[in-house]
Amino acid sequence: MSKQGAEKEQDADFKKELLAALGYLFKEQPSFGIQDLSQNMKLSHATLYRKVREVYNLSPNRLIAAYRSQQAAILLTRSELNITEIAYICGFSSTTYRAL
Repeated sequence: MSKQGAEKEQDADFKKELLAALGYLFKEQPSFGIQDLSQNMKLSHATLYRKVREVYNLSPNRLIAAYRSQQAAILLTRSELNITEIAYICGFSSTTYRAL
């Protein structure tokens, strides 16, 4: 396997692990943060930051906010909950939450 092929495979494995960790943490504690994510993935904060930046070109904070927003969008289309309830369920700390 070429070096690029190995890197792509590692990136794919990292994405799977990251999405699994995001999903787990979202269900267990919707207001999770970077520290929770790095602990769950057994990575240092610096390593998590570097890998997320390499694979997604985002900071971990922005990735978490994007994940929460995606889950909120799903709930908005599939539930009868109001936006305040959905914001709370998705871990947004207030109705005036602003992404980083």
